[in-house]
Amino acid sequence: RLRLTEGPGETYRLVIEGDAPFREEDVARQIWLSQNGPRPREGDKPEPVRLAVLAYVSDTELEVDLEGQYDRAAWENVAFARWGKAVQAIVGLNHLAGEQVMGNLDGVTVRGLGVDATGRVELPIWTVRAWVGYGYASHARTLPANGAEGLGSARTTTGRVVQMGMMFDAVAEGVVRRADAAEGHEVLLRPRAASDPLGMAPAASREDLLVELDSSYDTEKQIELIADGALPCSVAGLVMLVESYG
Repeated sequence: RLRLTEGPGETYRLVIEGDAPFREEDVARQIWLSQNGPRPREGDKPEPVRLAVLAYVSDTELEVDLEGQYDRAAWENVAFARWGKAVQAIVGLNHLAGEQVMGNLDGVTVRGLGVDATGRVELPIWTVRAWVGYGYASHARTLPANGAEGLGSARTTTGRVVQMGMMFDAVAEGVVRRADAAEGHEVLLRPRAASDPLGMAPAASREDLLVELDSSYDTEKQIELIADGALPCSVAGLVMLVESYG
């Protein structure tokens, strides 16, 4: 485990027990710490602590400083359950040299990353855990809700999808919207924060969701589901509540 202890001046010493992971090349990097473990306890501080590494002392000790505004006294001699070294670049992607890739950076999807000729990709944010590779998108669209086909005129009846009940085997991200709707009219299936420190992406859940849709009247009455990140979105079934007009 890791602890912050008082260091020279306004700095701290980061000391680890039971391991020796620190190296001289860690100087000028960041290290992120979290008090929360797999099972958070009452009184745990939810935000991660970001440390700037100032000097290498040994393989078990670094001289560090707190990045940002923290109550310095509140973090002294606190045991941390999770930690990671943050980076601003990933190397070794020679097989993707010259390509545009996407990344999942601590749980956040980032697009438009360029890999240079040496196989290096610069990251827009400090990142502890990252996955980088070609982007992909899953795009599913329902068939037109035409009602009673035998009536003939049902094909041209206007209507709109008011609600959609969705059953998921596993869902961690994705959006649902009226087919061909303008950007901004989608509904997030699993809203989440802008970042997820230390790479703890939300676990996919098996659940049923009732989605309220902002849709206008048309003749097709179709819904589309889009998942374009790196987290699962597996649909087991769905049912639509359609409001017809005319």
